Amino acid sequence: MKRARNDNEKLSRREDILGAAAALFEENSFRNVTMAALAEKAKIAKGTVFLYFKTKESVYLTLLEQMLDAWAQEMLEELPRLSGGFATTQRALALVTSSFSSPGGHTMMRLLGILEPILMQNVPRDRLASFRSALTGHVELVGKALEKTEPALEPGAGSRLVLEMLGAAIGIAQISKLVTPGEPNESTRFTAPLLNFDSAADALLRGSSRLTWGETASSS
Repeated sequence: MKRARNDNEKLSRREDILGAAAALFEENSFRNVTMAALAEKAKIAKGTVFLYFKTKESVYLTLLEQMLDAWAQEMLEELPRLSGGFATTQRALALVTSSFSSPGGHTMMRLLGILEPILMQNVPRDRLASFRSALTGHVELVGKALEKTEPALEPGAGSRLVLEMLGAAIGIAQISKLVTPGEPNESTRFTAPLLNFDSAADALLRGSSRLTWGETASSS
C-alpha cells in the first residue's frame, strides 16, 4: 500500500486502523488483539501502525473515544424527541437501548468494561487525564439532556442515572458472552449470548431508573 502523503490520506489511514481495531475487538479479548493483527486487518505494514499509534492502549482509548462520541451525539439527538408523555423509566430504557443497538454498541460496552485495567498500562498521565475529561463530559451532557425531558430529575440526577444505566449495560455485555468451550482463556473468542441481552437489559434498567426517579421524587 502506498504511503499516505497528504492530510486526507493520513486521516483515512488512521480511520482504517481504528476500523480494523473495532472489528478485532468485536471478536477477541484485549490480550489477543496485537499491533501485528491490526496491521494485517487494515492491510498495511506493521510499522505504519506505529506511525499513528505508539501502543495498543492508545488504539484502544482512541477507538473508545470515537465510540463514546458517536453514542453521546446519538443520545443528544434522540432524547429531545422522547419528551412529552413518556415516563422516566421508558426514556431511560430508550436511551440505553439506543446505546447498544448500533453495530458497535455492544463492543463499546465490552471495551468500557475493561477500561480500568487498560488505563493502568502504557498510558501517559496527560493522555489519561484527557480521556477521563472526555468521558465525564459525555456523561454530563447526556445527563443534562435527560434532565430536560423529565422535570422531576434534579440537577445532577441525570448524570447519575446515565452512569447507572451504563454500568448495567456494561455488566450485561460482560456476562452475556462465554469463552468457547474447550478453548483456553488466553485465546478467548466470544460466542453467542448466554442470555437474552434485551430482556436482561430491560429488567436491570427498569430497576435502576425507578430507583433514581423514586429517590429524586421523594426529595422534592
